Amino acid sequence: PYSGPIIQPYSNLLINGGLQLAQRGPGPFAFAGAAVAYTFDRWRYASNIAAASATVSLNADVPTFAEAGQIYSGSLNVQNTAAAPFLNNGDFQIVAQRIEGYTFAPYRERPLALYLWYKSNFAGNVSFSFRNSVSDRSAVVVMPLQGANVWSRLVVPIPPSIAAGT
Repeated sequence: PYSGPIIQPYSNLLINGGLQLAQRGPGPFAFAGAAVAYTFDRWRYASNIAAASATVSLNADVPTFAEAGQIYSGSLNVQNTAAAPFLNNGDFQIVAQRIEGYTFAPYRERPLALYLWYKSNFAGNVSFSFRNSVSDRSAVVVMPLQGANVWSRLVVPIPPSIAAGT
């Protein structure tokens, strides 16, 4: 078990989760075909689809203070602009953020949750993948998206990691 510093409740492992920083510029970042690239600080886009076409941008459309209980400065907008908007078996388009091992260490063996606000133009399911750097520990959580074109809060449970692994 971890014997380091005590964790403050509601600590945030994500850096720039509220999208306050855009050192690479305000975007948009356009991608055609298979691609891997950083967009806004710490946020990475990746796709293995040769026919993919996507735009990642910073959007002023955010949940209201009444909805979220806090003020957001921007939201990450990922728009699939390809002719076929659905993925086939083995295809992926992801937005990711890597978390350093030393940053994650105090949270090891503890249940976690990813809290996020989203607005989608379709209802359906979305998959969240959590894994370590050498891919010997992972979890995939499938969550339903509610409604279309309205801000909704999603709480994604992350099962506790086991002691081994990095």
